[in-house]
Amino acid sequence: MVLFFSFIFGGSVFAEEQKDPFKESVLSKGRSQARAISEIKSKNRLDLVKELPKIISEPDAREDSIFASLALFSELEDLDSLAPYWANELDTIFKTTRNTEIQTRILELADRKKEKRLIYAVIAGLTHTDFEVRQSSYRYVQGIKDDRAMPHVLDLAVSTNPVYREYFLESAIWIKDERVQNLIGKFATDDIPALRRRFFTVLNKTNTPDNRGNIPRMAASDPDEDVRLHGLEILKNRKSRQYISLFYKGITEPNPDLRKICTEALFYLNDKQGAKSVSEQLVKETVPGLKARLIDLLLDLGAHGGGQGLLTVLDADKDPGLRSRAAEVMGKLGFNPGTSELKRIFEKEKVNEVKLSLLKALGELKDKTSVPALISFASNNKKEYLPLRLQAIDTVRIIGDPECLPALFDAYVIEKTPEVKSEMEKATREIISIKVSK
Repeated sequence: MVLFFSFIFGGSVFAEEQKDPFKESVLSKGRSQARAISEIKSKNRLDLVKELPKIISEPDAREDSIFASLALFSELEDLDSLAPYWANELDTIFKTTRNTEIQTRILELADRKKEKRLIYAVIAGLTHTDFEVRQSSYRYVQGIKDDRAMPHVLDLAVSTNPVYREYFLESAIWIKDERVQNLIGKFATDDIPALRRRFFTVLNKTNTPDNRGNIPRMAASDPDEDVRLHGLEILKNRKSRQYISLFYKGITEPNPDLRKICTEALFYLNDKQGAKSVSEQLVKETVPGLKARLIDLLLDLGAHGGGQGLLTVLDADKDPGLRSRAAEVMGKLGFNPGTSELKRIFEKEKVNEVKLSLLKALGELKDKTSVPALISFASNNKKEYLPLRLQAIDTVRIIGDPECLPALFDAYVIEKTPEVKSEMEKATREIISIKVSK
């Protein structure tokens, strides 16, 4: 009897000693499973790695346990010896799961391990609806260079499905293979405008030379204006006079967005001879912002192109800011349409700021024929805006014509406004100084 109880007691102790709580946590399907899996390496229990492929491939496997297993697989250098069938199980998981993050992690693991047994998961990923999954497949194809995948990549380029053709262009950014690069050019004539636009992006990101001149051709004549806009943007950034005629044509386009980008492109080219074309477009331009840029362009070129554009804006534009800017640039560029014309515009102008710009322009033009009218305007004319009268006399001073001194003396004698009288005195002194120095 004593022996019997001793045997039972001893067997119970032996059973207790054989229990493995950590293994039970790994094999369990509870919330602690993922944590236990993540601790396998730190607890030096690599003997349990062989259990993981089966655990995570079960239909009811927890997603956090799958992520933990994938993370562990990524850390293990000798994974094949610890779990020989891991790749086969992951291939099955890739096909059955709907979790795109799990699929992405599987492909990333395949790429990191250079694992060719997952090539069919990679091929499936090439046409996946999720961008991250597709991107992981592209990276794998580029890194592994497995020719079993390449035909599938190339087939995307000639697919009747425009979505797949777009996926090909995506892949071309990642996959540096001559066969892929040679197919990029066909998208310059794709029947889908969005893919023709994407063609530009891929050329830029892959540094693929445009040996066939597709970009200038598309910028000039593509039936889709957005495609033309993208093409012109690329050509603008090249800052090359090679495309100058295209830009001059572009500033006359019906589409204001095309006109804008071509106007901006001309700033880089410093083509003074083109000022006439810019001035002619300024006469016809209807968009205020573009009028302002065309005026700036004339100033940048240092030429008024005949001046008709500036004169049209000054005389008839509804925006006083543009009228004022036109007057200012006329002075800087030395465009003088004649005293009578400027006087007519000045007299009908209602906005004082524009009038001030006109008076300053006369000073820059050094128009001596305008001096008598300026003195007359400033003298004893209390109804006029005082800053205008002061500017008129300052303009007389800037022109500096000694012939006006008698008229200026007479005006000074009868002037009643102290500020104007002071300005006349200053102008007189400076003009006398000019006369004496000659």
